[in-house]
Amino acid sequence: MLYSLWPRRTDVLLFTRRTTSRFILNDSLSFRLSDGSERGLLLKDLSAGGAGVFGNCPLSVDEKGRVTIIAPAFFNKPVSREAKVAWCKRVAANAWEAGVDFQT
Repeated sequence: MLYSLWPRRTDVLLFTRRTTSRFILNDSLSFRLSDGSERGLLLKDLSAGGAGVFGNCPLSVDEKGRVTIIAPAFFNKPVSREAKVAWCKRVAANAWEAGVDFQT
């Protein structure tokens, strides 16, 4: 159901402001927040610097945590990285889109 709420991004020009290439995905991602709670999210797009996610509750900007990406088409096993929420916006009732930046 969540997948049907976010627009399908097929136009590469949408990402021209990016400094790294983004890959459009439809996989899952878990975000373990600093308080120990965990959120299951839809992974929309992925780059070397971060990811676009979609979920049914908001994420707090600047909140840090650990993301685990489950994308069998790209990775043989789940991949985990430290990340920080860069932005979050409501796109529909009970639906939020967010960007997370991977921390180095």
